[in-house]
Amino acid sequence: MIRVTKEIRMNEKQSEALDAMVRGENVFLTGEGGTGKSVVIDEFIKRTDRCVVQCAPTGIAAIHIGGITAHKLLKPPYGPIAPYTKPAKDNALMLTAETIIVDEISMMRFDLFKFLISTIRYYESLRSCRIQLIVVGDMYQLPPVINNRTDGPALRKMWGDFGKGFPFSTKEWAQCKFHTYVLTEQMRQAGRDFIINLGKLRVGDSSCIGYFNDRTLKSPNDGVTLCPNRVCARKINERRLAELPGKEKVYGCLVNGEFDIGIRPAADKITLKVGARVMTLRNDRDGRYQNGSFGTATHLYEDSVTIKFDNGNTANVGYCEWQSYDYEVGDLGQLVKKQVGSFSQIPVQLAYAITIHKSQGQTYEKINVQPNCFAEGQLYVAISRVRSIGGLFIDGEIQGSYVKASDEVAEFYRSLTS
Repeated sequence: MIRVTKEIRMNEKQSEALDAMVRGENVFLTGEGGTGKSVVIDEFIKRTDRCVVQCAPTGIAAIHIGGITAHKLLKPPYGPIAPYTKPAKDNALMLTAETIIVDEISMMRFDLFKFLISTIRYYESLRSCRIQLIVVGDMYQLPPVINNRTDGPALRKMWGDFGKGFPFSTKEWAQCKFHTYVLTEQMRQAGRDFIINLGKLRVGDSSCIGYFNDRTLKSPNDGVTLCPNRVCARKINERRLAELPGKEKVYGCLVNGEFDIGIRPAADKITLKVGARVMTLRNDRDGRYQNGSFGTATHLYEDSVTIKFDNGNTANVGYCEWQSYDYEVGDLGQLVKKQVGSFSQIPVQLAYAITIHKSQGQTYEKINVQPNCFAEGQLYVAISRVRSIGGLFIDGEIQGSYVKASDEVAEFYRSLTS
């Protein structure tokens, strides 16, 4: 049964993917950053009456889509998942879900993906029905995290050689028989040359280096600096805040119920001064600012901050609440999305610097990038956050060693078109 809604305009490939989802097919929705993958998922959820569970491999990604983590859905054991691990019994969500959506699929480690599929198969057999699986993401972006000092040795002992640990490397991926839709029409970036060279950077083609080194801004702008790691971002923020005159004002948070520290969208304590550069973390209902808007703090009150935004608007930004959710089964056997906790804080953060990882999914008008990236796809994720080359400053020249893309991923995408 399809819920009738006002349709949004989508391109041909987006429409094809949406139709496949509505038909109940297993779908792998992929494409470069900014090609509208989330638009398709949002529209599918609006239209369908199926019991849908949205999840993601990380807490931040789960909060971003208004879903839960894959671990919360599947309840696997802590740490590396062994081949003999059995699905969790009496899982109310799996007893009810008709469609499971996994966002940021590139970050789901192979053992968790294998456990996802074994869990789906177990509950399909138990319920005598089929569960639809939709996975979304760009494999060229951030890969699964594997700590070679802890998880890595245990995983190799149990599984042997698993490469970089991508989910598509498993036999279970092939067994899902995904209908693959690769979105190609750019909806975020502007400028033909910029888009072409972003595409080269995505696949590790170093011929794009000259373009970015020669054409980006020659001095920093007042946008955020994207850093490869948290230490770099923290140092920049602390240094820039300390350089400002005046007293510091600290804003604490309020937590109710279940809201894990790892998924909180703002810091527990936010330290500001008048004149500090800040970025908002929520949309304003009156449209004065959006999630990711930049501005300068002009007044600090007991429970709010007045911000002069770069778009010319001024707004007093007070405490707001984020909710964390879980799913439960209702009296009629339907899935009910239930709030289990809340987190209240001033929805801002110092905007001199953030990590590249935290920037994923965001779009900015202006950024500064620390290019000394160590992970595959990291530099591409950073630079693809900005709309145009005119808003990009790179702090130092891009070196060939910073342009990293996985050979496994390249071969995987080639196999999709062969």
